[in-house]
Amino acid sequence: MFSLWWSFLSDRGENRLTGTVEMLRDSLRKRHDDQILPNLNPPTEDGRTASDIENMQFGVLEPFYQPSDPVLFVAGVPSSWPHDFLDKLTVRLDWQVLGSAKRERIPDSWKHLTDDEGVMKNIIPDELFTTAQSLTEEFANLRPKVTPFPPSSEEVLPLYHDHPVATNGTPDESKWRDRWNSCQPFFPLYFEWEVQYIHIPFEYWNAHDTSIDSREESKLRYTVDGAKFLAQAGEKHEGERTFSGRSLILPQPGFSLESKVLSLFSQVSEDHLEKLLDDSKRESLLKGLRYLPFLSAPLAGFTDHLLTRLHGTHVKPNNRSPNEKPIPIQGALDAAAKNPPNFTVRDLELIESESDLTPYSSSVQFDDMQYSVFKPVTHGQFRFTKLNIIDKFGQAIHAISPSITDHIVSTTPCTGEYFAPQVLFEDGDNGAVEPTDYNYIQIPPQINQHARLNASFVELREGSAAEGFYWQPTSEWDNPVWGWVVINYANYGLQFFLGDGTFYREVRAGGPRGTLASAEWLPFPPKPLSSDDPLSQDPHNRQLEKLIDKVHGSAVYLRAFIAMIDECTKTLMPAPPAYSEQLSSVVGRPLALVNTGWSLELAVERYTSQLIGDRNPEDLPRRLADQDSLFQNRDDPKLYKFPMKLGSREKAYDGLVGYFPVSPDREVGNALALDKLYTYYATPTSEDGDPVQAIKDDELPRLFPFYFDPVYSDSRDAKALDILRNKQPEVFGAIVDPFSPIHAYTSLLPIKELKLPPWVTQSAFTKMTTFFRIGPLLLQQDLPAPDDPKQVLVTEVAEAAKEPQLSIPVPASTLGNWNWLQPYHKDDALPGHPRPDASGGEASTSDATQIFHTRMRLDKVDQKARFEEGPYTAIEGYLQYQRPVEEKEKEAPAPTS
Repeated sequence: MFSLWWSFLSDRGENRLTGTVEMLRDSLRKRHDDQILPNLNPPTEDGRTASDIENMQFGVLEPFYQPSDPVLFVAGVPSSWPHDFLDKLTVRLDWQVLGSAKRERIPDSWKHLTDDEGVMKNIIPDELFTTAQSLTEEFANLRPKVTPFPPSSEEVLPLYHDHPVATNGTPDESKWRDRWNSCQPFFPLYFEWEVQYIHIPFEYWNAHDTSIDSREESKLRYTVDGAKFLAQAGEKHEGERTFSGRSLILPQPGFSLESKVLSLFSQVSEDHLEKLLDDSKRESLLKGLRYLPFLSAPLAGFTDHLLTRLHGTHVKPNNRSPNEKPIPIQGALDAAAKNPPNFTVRDLELIESESDLTPYSSSVQFDDMQYSVFKPVTHGQFRFTKLNIIDKFGQAIHAISPSITDHIVSTTPCTGEYFAPQVLFEDGDNGAVEPTDYNYIQIPPQINQHARLNASFVELREGSAAEGFYWQPTSEWDNPVWGWVVINYANYGLQFFLGDGTFYREVRAGGPRGTLASAEWLPFPPKPLSSDDPLSQDPHNRQLEKLIDKVHGSAVYLRAFIAMIDECTKTLMPAPPAYSEQLSSVVGRPLALVNTGWSLELAVERYTSQLIGDRNPEDLPRRLADQDSLFQNRDDPKLYKFPMKLGSREKAYDGLVGYFPVSPDREVGNALALDKLYTYYATPTSEDGDPVQAIKDDELPRLFPFYFDPVYSDSRDAKALDILRNKQPEVFGAIVDPFSPIHAYTSLLPIKELKLPPWVTQSAFTKMTTFFRIGPLLLQQDLPAPDDPKQVLVTEVAEAAKEPQLSIPVPASTLGNWNWLQPYHKDDALPGHPRPDASGGEASTSDATQIFHTRMRLDKVDQKARFEEGPYTAIEGYLQYQRPVEEKEKEAPAPTS
């Protein structure tokens, strides 16, 4: 509203915005009457209104972020702010003022100020006159020839009457902080800057994962495509302009530096820190930081110039008192009444406090309008054409000569890594010579309005015919894991578990096709999986079965999958000590299978140009998003899409192992394209056709910014808005380390983390069993009969309290307790133990193909050969690790809402 008011009044009577004002006024009135008022206090399902429910609480989502303006750092120029600016101030009483008890002689020229009939008597109130006299006389007498330094112990000197401290921390007795020291003082107040900005088209920028070529540590950095940029020399930019601003010099940079050093100290253990720096050295270091000679300030207004907005002091239509609503001033109302839109009191009250920035409107003119002045996303280079430091006395330090020349004069800045232009060619390549100076500073792509990176574990849901498929984020009480996978090194295979930790199937290397898959659930009793059972309809289980079929169907896939997991264990963070108490820690490290969703959301609708006469938003080379993303076409080449890097191999604290893209023909229970698995742990010899692919720059996921207007229409209620937002994420089926978070890098926003809730891993690990196939082995005795009453059916977690009575002489590790799981044919069912079939009923006597297992103790077997007489018995089975009794009490239940 303020932008409209300002633009209308500054339009020099042309009234080009009259239609816009009336249209927005009608839209606001309609939304207020038809949508906002009826939904301010909606009733709940039980008829109560929101205000009647006392236990309702506000929910808080992640904040939005916007990149800050570039920061200018000038070394070698001391700040004029006192180093003890934030220290406690010394307060003195009247009798503590120097000379109050025994006044020293002051120059005759000062007496007309302090005499009882002097100038001060007519200005200072009687209650303060004596104090003012003492302070004036103290000021006149604070000269080295009159008052020595330091003073006597009973005297209290005024603030800043001491020697400044040099950078080494010792006082400089040749100078005083409250004196000019026979020289012209310099008190820098602000930077005065001017830059020439060139907007480089987005198609010339590449997001590069530096870990791919191993030239730098892992990060996502935007660089200019040198080959394409030089090949199209005539179309290098989308506008060139010059703008300027002023930046106040404040004391915060020095305090920020000190706080960062303190933060660094707090992250190091006290014992290790004491070896590096003892207390005295730390205190000296922190004290010395305050005396470092440097100035620092952001280039305030840099980004707002690209958004066609101005900083600075200006008139405002409202008068705002503390803790009160804004009141329009009469002059603003009178000015508005003379023009057709007639801004009302209500219109101006809507401005509230949003009047700090002014639009370009018609106050800024441009000769060349070939390209729009408005830039929704910054990506270009700039150089300084003017850079001055101005002090409070009007003095200036010029970094660039202000003399008039026939060409642009700039300076050579020292840029940080983020703003440093990359060198397109090294010395000698194609005869090119590396330049000796760099005037330009490079700004990689950054969104010029508030946005955030959303991340969540998601599940595919099918809504109504109008809603279609959408990804619903899981809550903290939902288990997002649709499976677990563990390497079985003993059998060179993979063991798959359901999301809750229940064993499902195993796939091993071997056999005629190169892979062997166990029957479902074996060697444990099968779970009921009928068509009417929720377990068989669970999308998690169906997706897990699809992955098992894919691994089982290709020996290349299986071996590459195992090699990937084996390679990732070399770089992942060690498991926490508590994991060593779990049974699964004996065999391998379980990895979770989850679906993750990532989206880029704008805080408000896309910004538009505030320059009257600028190009239409649809004519921009690229748009950040549509005004509302309901009908946004993702195939539109004029929409921005930003690459995102998931995970990192070099950073041990990142838990991503690999990810699957989403299938274009997704359905509930079969949403992932399992043909390709992208990972940082692919073998060096992997090729494009291999199922496990190394992540490349051109295969990084792309995110589209989006925004949905909550009051777009009457039908957009809270549920509809939530479904629309849930359709936006880019979803990937991920293989993750359950102990470490996944990290997403965009170079646009802060790094985003996503981690499994601790209760999910604890509850799943409690159910996981540790076993592996072994055999064939030769025994000198026959197996116990399957109908022996002492036989014990297997359970997934072998409890020590249920020790089996039957035993078998099988060699095993002496570390821990192990049981033998012996398979029997189903037609020899155990008495009293009817074997359930796949449909949930009792076993059919005609089905002799199914197998059941019983559990037996292991007898200790030495290495001595006894050469007993035959016949021998050849057996195959499983070794299962037995759970100690005390672990039963350590199970962690899931949280309850």
